[in-house]
Amino acid sequence: MENAFEYARPVSGKKYVARDNDVRALCDLLRQGEHVALMTTPKSGCTSIINAALLRLRTEEADFDTVEMNLSDIRTPADFLRRLGNSVCRGAASSAREYEEIVGHHLEGSRFFFDKERLRNAGSIISISGEPDRDDTLTMLRFPFSVAAQRGRRMIVVLDDFQNLDIADGGDFLLKNLSSVLGETAKERKKDNCTYVMCGSRINAMKDIFEEKKLFFRTVKTYYPLQPDENEIVAYVNRCLRLSGKVSDNGLLTGVCRLFNGNLWYINHFMSICDHLSMGYIMQPVLKDALSRMIAIHELRFRTMVDSLTSFQLSFLKAALDGHTRFSSSEVISSYGLHSSANAKRLREALLKKEIITFNDKDEPVFEDPLFEYWIKKYFFKMNVEF
Repeated sequence: MENAFEYARPVSGKKYVARDNDVRALCDLLRQGEHVALMTTPKSGCTSIINAALLRLRTEEADFDTVEMNLSDIRTPADFLRRLGNSVCRGAASSAREYEEIVGHHLEGSRFFFDKERLRNAGSIISISGEPDRDDTLTMLRFPFSVAAQRGRRMIVVLDDFQNLDIADGGDFLLKNLSSVLGETAKERKKDNCTYVMCGSRINAMKDIFEEKKLFFRTVKTYYPLQPDENEIVAYVNRCLRLSGKVSDNGLLTGVCRLFNGNLWYINHFMSICDHLSMGYIMQPVLKDALSRMIAIHELRFRTMVDSLTSFQLSFLKAALDGHTRFSSSEVISSYGLHSSANAKRLREALLKKEIITFNDKDEPVFEDPLFEYWIKKYFFKMNVEF
């Protein structure tokens, strides 16, 4: 039976909540040959935006090759380089003979080689003899550009969980070399015909790479997707409810949008529970029941998050929940027992690394997980929360 609300995979088609501004912005950047880093909190629809942008580009211009890689399990530069090589080969060719030709032409003289036996036994196209040195690394990082140039066919490389490269062994070496290669190609953007799109599930780690360390300064454009419009989300929820013969009040659905801060993954999950709990009109008691079930599903994770925090860090979060933004002020330090302005700064950095909160362009704290924000308010700090 088809679920009216999809939250188990990236959405498209009728279940995609139109984010035309984001899709248009990404398409424009890709048309210009820009490398792009999408900066979003977890489960904010980054993959759906990328998929929608690629689909739009395919309808507007000549076809192109797409290379998609998830880097969540990458631990060493060699892991990344092999996966990049394999992915580029599969994006540009489809047979063992073609793979061998591409590898032989573009990777000759490096430690990388076409491995027919490994392809037959494990599905891996490229192997490496020993550990890759800097020359090998640069050769592989230039691989998608040289393949695209030879074929005269555009290639878009999508790297998901990109921030994982920064914590991999030798990740700093890899990122600096990738930045160098993208810097080379940025000067000839109209010629190289290859573009990178990076996104990640840890926004503060992504900010650290692109905005603090500035490893890709002037070579990668950072883009912060806009929050979906409440009215569009409410219209989308109503469309999905009608598929199963249900209706609800627009005011209640607006409250759902605000509770989850427009996070469509949470909204889909929540409304899926509501859909299964109701027979017709979805009223507030159903919403409250669904919310208690959502809390039950995620509470162990939230308790684990809280258990990892010190008493000082919890006090910092309480100050944030109370609406404070100047955490180094004498008033906040005294009221919440933060000890000193230097300690307040350390607490801020620790919570950023734990990906509990982030800060917006006004330097205001924002909880990355809206349901965790609700839970810690209501169930941990016992604050008065309405829903």
